[in-house]
Amino acid sequence: MLSVDIGAVFVLLLIWILLIALTRFFYNPMRKVMGEREKIVDGGKEAYDRAVEDYEKAMEDIEKKVKEARNEALKSRDKIEEEAAHQREKMLSDSNMEYRKRIEKVKKTLMENMGNLKKDMKERSDALAEQVVQKILNI
Repeated sequence: MLSVDIGAVFVLLLIWILLIALTRFFYNPMRKVMGEREKIVDGGKEAYDRAVEDYEKAMEDIEKKVKEARNEALKSRDKIEEEAAHQREKMLSDSNMEYRKRIEKVKKTLMENMGNLKKDMKERSDALAEQVVQKILNI
């Protein structure tokens, strides 16, 4: 028959008690702490991923707004340039009209003066012609 040594059974029993005690007081709390740390790390990773996603979304929104603002600024600049060109054309047109009116006024004045000068010249030439005729006839 098999003889079982009480010392071996006692050692085996102590090993089982040690294993149960280590599991209960060391391994299980360590697993619990490791699980909590893993949850914290996973939560941190999820928070990081959300933050990165929020950041990318915010950057897209900012880029979109900047692009819209740039387009709006270009439209405003084009509108202002168009208005300035229109005003310049209007000012040129107004100044051309004003100068044409002045030219017409000066032409009218010159024509009147020329008419008066022609009339005066005709009277003088008639007077000179008469004087010449009188001198010739008096001789």
